[in-house]
Amino acid sequence: PDVGVIRIPHGRLAEKLLSRRRTPAAPQAGESPRRKSPASAIKQALRNIIYHYYISLDYYHSFKKYYRAHRSDFKKYDVVLSTASPTAVIFCAQHLKRKLPQVRWICDFRDPLVCPEQFPRWENRINRYLQNRACKDADCVVTVSEGFFARICSECFSDKSYIIPNGFDREDIAEISSVPDTGFSFAYTGVLYGSKRDLSPLFTALNELCSEGKIDIDDISLLYAGTEGTIFKNAAEKSGLGARVTDLGPVSRAASIKLQR
Repeated sequence: PDVGVIRIPHGRLAEKLLSRRRTPAAPQAGESPRRKSPASAIKQALRNIIYHYYISLDYYHSFKKYYRAHRSDFKKYDVVLSTASPTAVIFCAQHLKRKLPQVRWICDFRDPLVCPEQFPRWENRINRYLQNRACKDADCVVTVSEGFFARICSECFSDKSYIIPNGFDREDIAEISSVPDTGFSFAYTGVLYGSKRDLSPLFTALNELCSEGKIDIDDISLLYAGTEGTIFKNAAEKSGLGARVTDLGPVSRAASIKLQR
């Protein structure tokens, strides 16, 4: 069946900030990364945290405005399915649950909000409150692994929590034909987490194979689908492969599956 998608934009300032994050400046040739002082690193961390919560609260505000303007449309829904993070998703789902208590809320966690290995202690305290509150208010909690189940649900919410591991449905790809073999094609779909997912080893290896004459650079095709195409292309350019990148932007699930086939 057809699925209706409604895109609710951020406010103007938040959209500008997001646009800057999505299109980081490409490093200059021969420029070596500068080592940050402890004070600079702390300031950058604080800016990132403030940015994160501002973006989440801004979207929550936009969602509430949309809800007020289309309140009657929401009454036809039976279930709210949220997937976190980001925290804005939890804020929006909680708002709907408060306004429409008869609706069943399924709160899905792709990742825990509490990450001692990544966030400072005070930020994890905020995230723990948000995570526990979501687990308490939701009718059902879903995680992707035993480890995440233990970290998120613990003993307090285990009676309404379930584990659904990541994967795919075979029937989704059964009717999709394979892409013709016309060279070396590499497709990446999804987020790069602001360069945290490092593809440079692949690009470096391809560059070395081209230099050794084992691969013709004209046979290489690097396809990206998602919202971080600039980051993908910048990484490829460091290995001299920027011209081989095709940035498709956000695509449908069907198109994404076909790319990976």
